[in-house]
Amino acid sequence: MPVERTKSGPPKRKLKCVRKPGVNPKIYGPIPGIPVFSTFTSRHECSKAGVHAHTLKGIHGTKDGPAYSIVMSGRYEDNSDKGDAFVYTGEGGRLTVLPGGKKTRSGPQVKDQEWVGGNKSLQLSQISGNPVRVVRGHRLNSRYAPVEGYRYDGLYQVTEATRAVGKTGFVTCQFTFERLPGQPPLPNEVLRPAKVPARRRCKSSPTSTADISQTEDASSEPSELKPLRSLKREQSEEF
Repeated sequence: MPVERTKSGPPKRKLKCVRKPGVNPKIYGPIPGIPVFSTFTSRHECSKAGVHAHTLKGIHGTKDGPAYSIVMSGRYEDNSDKGDAFVYTGEGGRLTVLPGGKKTRSGPQVKDQEWVGGNKSLQLSQISGNPVRVVRGHRLNSRYAPVEGYRYDGLYQVTEATRAVGKTGFVTCQFTFERLPGQPPLPNEVLRPAKVPARRRCKSSPTSTADISQTEDASSEPSELKPLRSLKREQSEEF
């Protein structure tokens, strides 16, 4: 197994993805034997199944051809997801190395995106009309995201490919996807539940402890004394 040397600490072993014979992620359309809404625990499982080959990149395509698949992971601010249609931000332009030399995949946007790499593949998908496999991840900020892992949500078509200034102030490649007809509807039972705000604890007042102790005393009072307390209460109410 390949070993990646690091500056400090033990070497990190790269996980090698081994696919079964006959599994080819470089095809347009569905992967044989993988039905819509198949779930996977990790990106490596998606790659082994052939749904999305890359374990890190969100766009799988070729240099001069349309894209095969994408993963929606919620890393860009301009993404929006309405289920059967969504806007997907392209790749590139982010800071990949922090000032201390540490590599990162979640750095801020520092430059414009261009029609290269995966962005070029998705642009060619819009021109050719080839279907694109779509996988939603649990980190996606969307009500259609799975609660955990990754879910293959079927085939979509790129209907628009543009470059526009995003929320970060830099130009990004933005793609509009629409779900192809004839597929089962997105399941409602796996939608992410609404977040319930945490309850605030009330500060106890000086009288609250006494009230609790009185309640405890009343509850622990012998049963033979309760009729006497009831009788005294009735006599006091008569006057």
